[in-house]
Amino acid sequence: MMQTLLRQILLGGGLALAFGPVLAAGHAVVLAYHHFDEPRYRATHISSELFARELDLLIREGFHIVALPELIERWSQDEAIPDKTVAITIDDAHISVYRVAYPLLRERQLPFTVFVATDYIDEQRKGYMSWDELRDMQAHGASFANHSTTHASLALPRAGESVRAWLQRARRNILRAQDRLEKELGPTPPLFAYPFGEYSQALADLVDELGLIGFGQHSGAIGPHSDPRALPRFPLSDEYPDLNQFLVKASSLALPVVEVSPWEPVTLAKRPALTVTLDGKLMPAQDIIDCYAGKQGRIEVQWISRTPPRFQTEAPGPLPVGRSRYNCIAPSKEAGRYYWYSHPWLRTSEDGL
Repeated sequence: MMQTLLRQILLGGGLALAFGPVLAAGHAVVLAYHHFDEPRYRATHISSELFARELDLLIREGFHIVALPELIERWSQDEAIPDKTVAITIDDAHISVYRVAYPLLRERQLPFTVFVATDYIDEQRKGYMSWDELRDMQAHGASFANHSTTHASLALPRAGESVRAWLQRARRNILRAQDRLEKELGPTPPLFAYPFGEYSQALADLVDELGLIGFGQHSGAIGPHSDPRALPRFPLSDEYPDLNQFLVKASSLALPVVEVSPWEPVTLAKRPALTVTLDGKLMPAQDIIDCYAGKQGRIEVQWISRTPPRFQTEAPGPLPVGRSRYNCIAPSKEAGRYYWYSHPWLRTSEDGL
């Protein structure tokens, strides 16, 4: 039954191998939500009923639900993180956050972080919160972080734009959003969520240069080897209503990936190959690895070396233009808990996306 459950989860891609004892110190999961009780946003909407059930399940199962800034401070300082630690994040500052999610979180006294696209608030755009509403939530356990000013993808240059001009534009965008948050809400944590979860290596390097921790929308847990330029989050919506699947994700551990090639998500390749190197201290003598690429299902894995443990995987068919990913999952020796790694791809054509 667990194999069936994993196959359902891994429609985005996966990996299965058996690691040694669970080493949960330094591992945590970040959950990502968007719209609440707004079913017209099919891919990113979650009902208030399902959201409440997920929150109650976390509480019932003894998860440590902490504020994202606190979690990242501990993680970045290599401080102890309790087992089964989770942070809740919400992107975009839609009004449904205030009207639907906030009451449910406040009732349960749970901290959460909203990534804010500041122009939407400044322009009082329909369907988004106001600064006063953000301040109200801030007084009751919410924190806020940078999601750019415009929520436009910053991953690539615009048509005809030079690399230098693109990165200057991205820099201004990110810094302006940080400034607006600090002026309206006070000290703001150095956290940045890429719009749409899209990033390139050049953009990620810029985020790092600006002293920010980056977050994508590729699934997986945060662990000792995670890259602070692009930390994973599990996107959640009504498309994933199974609470057993939710529990597997919330309980996951970070696959000990020490190197990945290419790190760059942006690719022209229709069938990009990914080479992954693992921490040999956590690699078992016997291993079975399964990799998946979305609806293509299981894809072949080829071992390049055993010391260090290194393998390569590649989709048999072309990835769609735009966003996709290879997911990697590895069962630990603790029942129901899995190591997880996801590599996002942003496939472009010669003419761009």
